[in-house]
Amino acid sequence: MRKRKIDIEALVEAYFNGLTSMKEEQFLRDYFRKDDLPEELKAYQPIFRYIAAEREKMHRRTFLPPLRRNIRKWSIAAAVLLLCLALPLSIRHIRQTTSPEISRVYINGKKHTNTGLIRSETLKSLEHLAECNKSLFSSQVEALESLF
Repeated sequence: MRKRKIDIEALVEAYFNGLTSMKEEQFLRDYFRKDDLPEELKAYQPIFRYIAAEREKMHRRTFLPPLRRNIRKWSIAAAVLLLCLALPLSIRHIRQTTSPEISRVYINGKKHTNTGLIRSETLKSLEHLAECNKSLFSSQVEALESLF
């Protein structure tokens, strides 16, 4: 017992001089958790218990799950990722819905997008209407020419 007390005292002195290893420091923290210490060593007990308690607090604080600890950073990263994925898709959708295919006509059930063909067919229809009413024809031709 006497030899062990001397070893502990030497270890405590080495601790305060910064000469102990991590394993020796852990041994001291564990040793001073006991209640049945020699009178000469009881003075060190509150110091090592405080160090052990603070180390435990720091350990709990440091090892929180990264998502919980950095929730704001993860939220911003998720928003940026979503924006990077959604923006090209929305631009593609807008381009498809506002494609250069502006003119579209169905003639005899068939879809035509050729503006030259649409214009000639429209003019034929208007000429046919013009036979009925000359003033209607001129206003329709002016409207058509303003579009092209």
